[in-house]
Amino acid sequence: MSDDINIQPKESLSAKTVASYFIKKAGELGDGNEELSGNNDLTNLKLQKLLYFAQAEHLQKYNGVPLFSEEIHAWKYGPVVPEVYNWLKDNGSLVITEFDADLDDTDTIPADKREFLDNVWDKYGNLSAWSLVQMTHKQGSAWDRIYHSDNCDRTIPLAQIMVEAV
Repeated sequence: MSDDINIQPKESLSAKTVASYFIKKAGELGDGNEELSGNNDLTNLKLQKLLYFAQAEHLQKYNGVPLFSEEIHAWKYGPVVPEVYNWLKDNGSLVITEFDADLDDTDTIPADKREFLDNVWDKYGNLSAWSLVQMTHKQGSAWDRIYHSDNCDRTIPLAQIMVEAV
């Protein structure tokens, strides 16, 4: 598989829309159940890893077609979509809620993409931010190869992200 695949998404979402969907999903944790309220542990760090794994899963499932077109970069604590990080960086390491950011309208997400995102949430959403960081930091991972390379460009190629889905 070549590192230089350059597939233009046909019906891609923006990374901010995907992030908004995950923020809303996290806000639903404990809805109507007092025992579960407070289960939202979605920080910017965790959200970045969810975006990464969503992109990886989508690339695999849809033969190299990206979920969103924004680049993912290899930063110290793992893969990051800079546009989403910058949008939410004022939250620091605090939990992100629907009240903390001007979210994109997620009602326009097609049903098949919602189902896909729900599956990603079900697979990774219950993991802690640090568990997700450890998953992305495995030796030989796409993040590891890019972050520890001599290349100044820290963009993780889609072809390398594609093989990361677990």
